[in-house]
Amino acid sequence: MVTYSPIGWPRRSLSRRDGAIPAYVTPPLLALLCGCTLVDQNTFRPGAGAAPVVPPAPAAAVAATAFPGPPPLLILQPGQAGTDSVRNAVAAARARKAGVEFDVVAILPGAPTEEATRRATLDAAEVARGIVAQGVLPSRVRVLARPEPTATVRDVRVYVR
Repeated sequence: MVTYSPIGWPRRSLSRRDGAIPAYVTPPLLALLCGCTLVDQNTFRPGAGAAPVVPPAPAAAVAATAFPGPPPLLILQPGQAGTDSVRNAVAAARARKAGVEFDVVAILPGAPTEEATRRATLDAAEVARGIVAQGVLPSRVRVLARPEPTATVRDVRVYVR
């Protein structure tokens, strides 16, 4: 529809055929659009942005980390210094690495006394003498004693360095 201005110029009115939105439609349309949410990853998978739930570590893994490091080559009870298992383990370690060094550690259960420490150190020294008797240099064998509160029995552990 075309109308004319007072000076004779043609003036067009806004109608739906022109593609313009009438002013009375805009406020309700804006009110409807304000309630919309954007489509994102939570639309199809709720909780996608949440942190993952990590289960706690088992109790055995926590106990194993008390003394981190490699596992022992041998665990011996007192008086087992000259057994075949010691000879075979030392020979296998020497075959794998020529300049291998050994740590012979006496494990002391609970709260050790001075007498228990002395006896455990003597047991470790006996195992160290057995290793040296197989041809390992004495400078490559260390004797140590370590208290371990979780241990129940006294033993000697041989570690390879």
